[in-house]
Amino acid sequence: MGAYGIDAGRRAANRPTIPQIEAENMIANERTAHALRAIAATMADQKHDHNGDFGYPDHINFPMLYGMWDRNSLAGAGVSRISDTVWREMPRLQEREASHSETAQEKLIRETFDDRRLWQKLAEAHMRSLVGDYGAAILRIADGKAWHEPVESVAGGIKAIWDIIPAWESQLVVSKWEQNPRAANYGQPALYQFNEVQIEDGKPRGTVRSMQIHPDRVLIWSSTGDTFGRSVLRHGFNSLIDYAKVIGAGGEGFWKAARSSMQLEVMPEAKLQDLAAAMGVKIDELPDKLDEAVSDFGKGYDKSLMMQGIKATPVGVTMTAPRQRQN
Repeated sequence: MGAYGIDAGRRAANRPTIPQIEAENMIANERTAHALRAIAATMADQKHDHNGDFGYPDHINFPMLYGMWDRNSLAGAGVSRISDTVWREMPRLQEREASHSETAQEKLIRETFDDRRLWQKLAEAHMRSLVGDYGAAILRIADGKAWHEPVESVAGGIKAIWDIIPAWESQLVVSKWEQNPRAANYGQPALYQFNEVQIEDGKPRGTVRSMQIHPDRVLIWSSTGDTFGRSVLRHGFNSLIDYAKVIGAGGEGFWKAARSSMQLEVMPEAKLQDLAAAMGVKIDELPDKLDEAVSDFGKGYDKSLMMQGIKATPVGVTMTAPRQRQN
């Protein structure tokens, strides 16, 4: 066999078979379709900005979540319903499951938690974890150490827990992470920063605390057990904005319908010079004075509007009942 025959045989052996060609074409078609879908998605994003069109925020932070819970009745009721259901009855700590009379240790724990309202403060920390992505319970432990030091042996048992401080997400943030790969708590918080003034709720406070706290003295409450949880308000945040728009627009609309603005029409017999003199202004200041009079009239039900030669016609507002949204 000559050289030509050897080369031809090699080319025939390396020539792709029909199933191979079909497989390669299928892969190429799938890649093309994926690229076209990506281009279409990019074009759609460029054409429509849903958040911008509908007035939704691009990103949700804690001040938004706190403000929604604090001012929106639906958000507040949703959080309260979960929290109230979970904490319908205060828990009890028992040494064993079987039915038995209360032991001395169980009585000591119950009385300590009742006297210092520790269950109620834990419930408050849980509620704050529903509003934010996480909440926290800071333990005040009588171990004679600073807040930033770890907890070791504690004398006094349960009595050593002096108090529990519920904290919002913005009040307690991670200030230092454990960076040592060989440490048991690698990748976890090594220190927290507690700033009590991080909540702008308008409430007066006495001594404002700001300190570094060791994780041994902090209980994090969240859906994931760490600072990477998610608020229960996130999924429905856009709908809560819609609800606020409907209620706000409805309230404003009903107010406008009850005390609508006025449309002024100057009659042919009007003597504007005399009207300006009666109002104590110059003729060129008359439009501003009329606006002021109409604005003052719209501020309350006990106002009257007197115009000389000018017809005031209420601007009607037609309101639809927002029952579908409210239900």
